[in-house]
Amino acid sequence: MKFNAKTNFILAIIAFIFTLSTQAQAGELLYAKGFTPSQKAQVKTCYKQDKTFPQQVRKLTAKADIAIRSMHKQRDGYMFMTTTKVHGKWSNHTPLKCDLRSDAKKKYDRELTLNQEKKRALKIQQEQKIKQDTAKRKAQETSKSADNKAQIDKQYREEQAQKAKRIAYRKADINKQAVKCKDELLSTLTIPKDPSYKTTGNMQVSINHINVTVDVAKYSAGLKRSTKKHVKQCKVKPTVYPRNI
Repeated sequence: MKFNAKTNFILAIIAFIFTLSTQAQAGELLYAKGFTPSQKAQVKTCYKQDKTFPQQVRKLTAKADIAIRSMHKQRDGYMFMTTTKVHGKWSNHTPLKCDLRSDAKKKYDRELTLNQEKKRALKIQQEQKIKQDTAKRKAQETSKSADNKAQIDKQYREEQAQKAKRIAYRKADINKQAVKCKDELLSTLTIPKDPSYKTTGNMQVSINHINVTVDVAKYSAGLKRSTKKHVKQCKVKPTVYPRNI
């Protein structure tokens, strides 16, 4: 029992010494030279009216002295610029903020800020929607333009292919008409079945007419002795195209 009481007493002394050591490390809130009494009075006002001000002071003075060197008026109160000693020199430190607004004013400002944020978020959302709609519309227009171009190209190729078919069919039909015209001319001729007679021919086709020429020449001793020319002109008839052409 005596041993336990002695042990508890020693622990209590150690805890007391530790507390004193911790308190010795804490600093104080000081005022720089030139800080006026009215400014100091304003600091006291901040202590009374702003619940967060003492908490800020305790946090800043937790390990060292803090000196207020100047104060600045703000919309909602004051800002106090502070300095602290680092390696024996005073350097700028975290400022203290004093909010002197009433609870009603704070509530009003919070609601105002919230409404502004909502409006800003809605505006951003609307702008994004406009951008998305614009991008979508442009994409659709580009796609539609590409589809139209593809359709036009396809239609052009089909028309060219159809045109080529009609031209080829027309040429074949005119060739048939020319052959028929030649055959009609030959059917009217009486050419002797004599090796000394030789025939040559020529056809000229224009837009409206087919001109067929047949020359019947008589040879003797390998020389042309006489030539008789026969000519026939046929009118080029319109071509009747099948339905698929």
